[in-house]
Amino acid sequence: MTNDTDVIPVGDPLAGTTLLQEGEYESAKESYNHTLAENAENLEALFGLGIIHQFQNDYASARQYLERAVNLTGSPEILNNYGVASFCHGDTESAISSFKKAIASVPDFLEARRNLAHAYIETGDYAEGIEAYRELLAREPNDIETLLTLAGLYEEIDDAESSRYIYERVAQLDPQNELATQALAG
Repeated sequence: MTNDTDVIPVGDPLAGTTLLQEGEYESAKESYNHTLAENAENLEALFGLGIIHQFQNDYASARQYLERAVNLTGSPEILNNYGVASFCHGDTESAISSFKKAIASVPDFLEARRNLAHAYIETGDYAEGIEAYRELLAREPNDIETLLTLAGLYEEIDDAESSRYIYERVAQLDPQNELATQALAG
């Protein structure tokens, strides 16, 4: 006798996606791998396996699956995820390139813009990072997460005036924001 939890659906990429969403990574991998055995170019299975390997911090494998998916479609979402996996794997050049391609395809893709800015900052290119955050704010001027990040960056490069201005903006948008309140009190 079996119940639903004993049966692992294989060959159906939607089953793999459902398992992935439920956090059943090993079962999802099995389902996706079975799908790929039947169709090596199944986009959903390639993307799903890339995401699973990212969650499991296996960035080399994530990159392999996501690169195959990018080559099939060039999807901005997949490009962004490939960029994240590349960055985490230490390939910042590929990461930055992927984020830029995702943004070129969908200019309002805020997550890719954040990732690009973060990649610049983490590689020490503060000028490009700050510019990327400013471009993000041009599209989403009330994005508190980006405002706080930018204020912190201005603090790091000893631009107290710009930092204070941004913290004041955050305090206007969110008077209860502890980071802004602390920064303005100090």
